[in-house]
Amino acid sequence: MAKCYVCNKDIDSTNITNEHILLNSIGGRLKSTQLICVECNSEFGADVDAELSKQLNPISNLLNIERDRGNPQSINVQDKESGEEWTLDPGGQPVMSKPSILEKEEDGEKHIQVVARSIKEARHIMKGLKKKYPQLDIDKALKKACPKREYLDNIFSFQFQIGGDKAFRSICKTAVNFYILNGGNPDNIRHLVPYIKNGQGGGCVWFYSGPDVVQKDDGQIIHAIIIKAIEQENVLYSYVEFFNAYRFIILLNPNYVGEDFEKAYIFDVVKRQEVKAITLLNLNKMSVKHMIEGLERPDKELSKELNKLIPLIIKKQESDHINGMLERAIGNSLAKYPEGVLITQEMVDELIEATMDELTPWFVHKFGKE
Repeated sequence: MAKCYVCNKDIDSTNITNEHILLNSIGGRLKSTQLICVECNSEFGADVDAELSKQLNPISNLLNIERDRGNPQSINVQDKESGEEWTLDPGGQPVMSKPSILEKEEDGEKHIQVVARSIKEARHIMKGLKKKYPQLDIDKALKKACPKREYLDNIFSFQFQIGGDKAFRSICKTAVNFYILNGGNPDNIRHLVPYIKNGQGGGCVWFYSGPDVVQKDDGQIIHAIIIKAIEQENVLYSYVEFFNAYRFIILLNPNYVGEDFEKAYIFDVVKRQEVKAITLLNLNKMSVKHMIEGLERPDKELSKELNKLIPLIIKKQESDHINGMLERAIGNSLAKYPEGVLITQEMVDELIEATMDELTPWFVHKFGKE
């Protein structure tokens, strides 16, 4: 019978739970019911894992990460030119943070323009306006409402933040989970439990700075966990990478007793599956300690990796957007016919027209200024 490595309770039918090795919030699929109990899982989920998830959410949002449950959280951004606040829904879809109401006089008449995010919201706003303008005919006004979808040239800004005590503790837990999952001796990581649970001790997680560890295919976005033990140097350490850009080194045990050990897990974020990749992690004990004791965040390296990630995000967003437009075109044409019906030329013409209605505004926006 498995035991929870945190509280040492037996894991049975009353407290069994799925522990994600890589957080569900960043799309992780690797999980186990043989690591921790439901109580410890809930405690970590509401504390350290919640903090790491929050810090990684902007990337999860922009990539519209597929998860076992739920969707990435929306993020608040600011228009760099106007200072206006917007919200980015999953996939980086911009949405007004709040509706706008513009009142102006023209030719002695009062004109009111309402820009809302839905008809329901517009109706609610107009009910409020009717108190000020009793003559307002809400139903008549809503019949003139013009639903609109448009492409924006706005430049939005928001912050990427990573690190800190709670995030590091969650990253340490990721490494520990993977080590035990692959048959590692829990005694080799027992001293880390107070740190993961309560922040006692620490000093075992820091940003990795060095050459690329995981060789990636062009356009590939990955998460990675690597565990390595070197018997001759009595060291057990781990490397963890999120979204290509965020890379960490974890000193699991500087007094390791055991055999050489190496295990890697590479997860393609977009395809959402484990993949094979060449890994080059050849740090000795002194190099790991030196990296862990780094006094400064490698901000230049972080910025460099994020700058390489952004074009990959944009590429995925465009692909998702085109697929969405094609799905809507089919939904507005062929989908209204019974399944299995023979395709006629009229139906093909409808599909072509619906497809052009969807694609033309995008082509004009993307290529019209070139």
